[in-house]
Amino acid sequence: MYDDTLNVWTNGHHVGYLWRNERNEMGFQYAKEWLENAVRFPISKTLPLKVEAYEPGADNRVAHHYFANLLPEANSRIRVCREKKISVDNDFELLRAIGGECAGALSIQGDEPHEVESHYRQLSDTDLTELLVKRNPLAVVKEGDNPPRLSLAGAQDKAPVKYQDGIFYIPLDNAISTHILKYQLRDINHVPANETITMWTADELKLGICGIDYYTHGDESFTLSKRYDRVLTTDGLVRLHQEDFCQASGRASSNKYEHEGGPSFAECLQLVREHSTQPLKDIPRLIQWQVFNYLVGNADAHAKNLSFLYGLDNTTSLSPFYDLIAIHAWPSHVFNHELALSIGGESNIHKIKRAHWERLADECEISFKLFDTAITRLSEDIIDAFERAQNRFETEHGKYPAFQQIRKALIKNQKLLKRAFE
Repeated sequence: MYDDTLNVWTNGHHVGYLWRNERNEMGFQYAKEWLENAVRFPISKTLPLKVEAYEPGADNRVAHHYFANLLPEANSRIRVCREKKISVDNDFELLRAIGGECAGALSIQGDEPHEVESHYRQLSDTDLTELLVKRNPLAVVKEGDNPPRLSLAGAQDKAPVKYQDGIFYIPLDNAISTHILKYQLRDINHVPANETITMWTADELKLGICGIDYYTHGDESFTLSKRYDRVLTTDGLVRLHQEDFCQASGRASSNKYEHEGGPSFAECLQLVREHSTQPLKDIPRLIQWQVFNYLVGNADAHAKNLSFLYGLDNTTSLSPFYDLIAIHAWPSHVFNHELALSIGGESNIHKIKRAHWERLADECEISFKLFDTAITRLSEDIIDAFERAQNRFETEHGKYPAFQQIRKALIKNQKLLKRAFE
């Protein structure tokens, strides 16, 4: 077909072909057998099923953007490229190297798919220490193993793992993971604990999150999140398809922030309106997510932190929420406090008034009552929800004084929101 081609698979089915031109721009074409397959589905809202190829080119980069969004970003990407001796801007070669186990259902391979069920390396306590200290699954690969081909989007270092009955495994080659392990940050304290309690607060408010827990091992702390895009069936562990909202809107990962040309909140809501099979449930959830992010000061809630999940029953829904973190618990010189998704054109929460929320409702072409209901409920309930989450955390893991900074930020933002509506 093309001189240099990668094959795209899902759960043993051949989906299509990925290739590049001389400028390293990627093109994609669905395989004939996929278009005739009873389980077929379009891999993206931007890539409908069709016989003709999505040719690469400067004027048509939807295929390139979709697949590049599967790759790590920032320092995580630089580290992997250094290990693999790949140029940092070479998306195609990076997919060849690590695209075996990605977010969603797709596995990118050079040839026939490998069997995956038994290809795991069990981690001893020493292995787990090595993984956490070196932050590299290759550090625990033994002689004779097929190296893991693991790719997760985002700037924070993380590793897909299999976790079963209290034991950690590294998936080898293209094997399926069950959880995502996020390492602690070296230069910023308390990130794993912050993310855990923020997620648990959202859970107490019944927003619908992916399962997450907090772990310590030696001097290292980390979070472990259950993958909502993996499900155990009678046929074994299978991948569910998903795509984040940068992929669903045809944006590059470098445009994930609204101020850099990324999707606005109104665009995200429109994606849900157009594509969810349960919009009456998902639109209020999305609105609650935005209000929650304001209250906890989750300033980094951008479009790649929202995804569609595609069920085995052909449903499309807003996925469980993930990557919720109370950014405002740290000073603004550590993390930028402005909201990644503006509210009525304003990102500074100190300047946001009722009129901005009303403008946001107008931009979304939706009744302001939906926002007002979410604002009233969450602002009234969030402190109690946080305290329940804190009690759970400290019962399981002991006292954590740094949580007081999250509580202070919550109370401050709660008061700001109340004053905005006076």
